[in-house]
Amino acid sequence: MYLQKYVGDTVALIYINRDKEISHRYIRIKAIKENGTWIQAYCYRAKGPRTFQIRNILAWQPAKYQCIK
Repeated sequence: MYLQKYVGDTVALIYINRDKEISHRYIRIKAIKENGTWIQAYCYRAKGPRTFQIRNILAWQPAKYQCIK
């Protein structure tokens, strides 16, 4: 995935968590960690910082609009 160039931007993603629940989220990427295996981000759905495993991202795209915290 080529998410590194979107650090600081908002992206929309479909994510599957460890309980196999699928969710649609908007996140602002803060950093890509562990050789590109983790994303540190602000999640607008959870209203706080979250860490996402890149392997669990099913789909993503740059957000058309920037979300406001």
